[in-house]
Amino acid sequence: MLHGVSQQAHSWDFISLPLSSGYHVIALDQRGHGDSEWAPDSDYTLDAMVADLDALIPALGLDGGPFHLMGHSMGGRNSFVWASRRPGALRSLTIVDTGPETVTRGRQRIQRFQKLPDNLDTLEEFADRIQEYTGRTREQVLGALKYSIREGADGKWTWKYDRVIRERGRNDGPWSPEQLWECWRRVDCPSLVTRGDRSDVFSDETLQRMGQEIADCTTVTVSNAGHLVQGDNPPEFLAAWELEQQVISATDPESYSALTKELWIMEAEEVTSWIAITSDFPVIIIRHNRIGNLPDVATAQKMEYSAYPDQFYIKYEAQ
Repeated sequence: MLHGVSQQAHSWDFISLPLSSGYHVIALDQRGHGDSEWAPDSDYTLDAMVADLDALIPALGLDGGPFHLMGHSMGGRNSFVWASRRPGALRSLTIVDTGPETVTRGRQRIQRFQKLPDNLDTLEEFADRIQEYTGRTREQVLGALKYSIREGADGKWTWKYDRVIRERGRNDGPWSPEQLWECWRRVDCPSLVTRGDRSDVFSDETLQRMGQEIADCTTVTVSNAGHLVQGDNPPEFLAAWELEQQVISATDPESYSALTKELWIMEAEEVTSWIAITSDFPVIIIRHNRIGNLPDVATAQKMEYSAYPDQFYIKYEAQ
């Protein structure tokens, strides 16, 4: 899991904790953030951070097989650029509230916040500032803030992330939006892109285009969420991710359950009906653009569903 600019690994806590029951979760403090060291050369470009991933992933033993990668904002760009250069490396890719293009107004709002005075007398002053900026509850703010600030030798409190990023702002280096779009088109794994419905950083237009540019991509707008989607509405974000994993499992021949395999080889006339999801009977979810060898009737019949218009649903009889 890769966080956004000025954040740290614990920005994923509301996601990593529930997922840890079924996954080995690793959340990284990227260079210059959290408890990781500041870059001696002050290099926080996209290329430098992707190079960090090139070194980290083998060190963690993740180069031996596909794994899931999630990235928010800055971490999202780092994720999809890395993925574009490593075909076959990922089981899935999740991008949170960012893409090849972002909204100038939202970026400027973040930059103004970063440039506010950053040496305050008390933790409470920082909490007041964050609460006004995010609109979150005091409890939420204090729970996350303790990982983002530190007390100096003079007794004042300041951010952990590198002052260079605060003063100069972070840039991706010599990367144009079109170069980033080209990277996105080279992503070869099942991908989920989420956007907060209140986000002023990531537009719905870019979200929809990302879903169209590669064949294996789901796009979801999470309600009651701003730019930090996974922190603003963890249950809905998790539901979108878990549904995506169900789709991947249902359409991956190497991970079919026995019952799924029975459906896969069924004759067309044995598919009893086409319906939207309901809890009344077993349902397999299959994305339309992932199917290559189901009977023709399966590919011909497609049911629209508002949140996931590129999926259809097959009812089958429990054995």
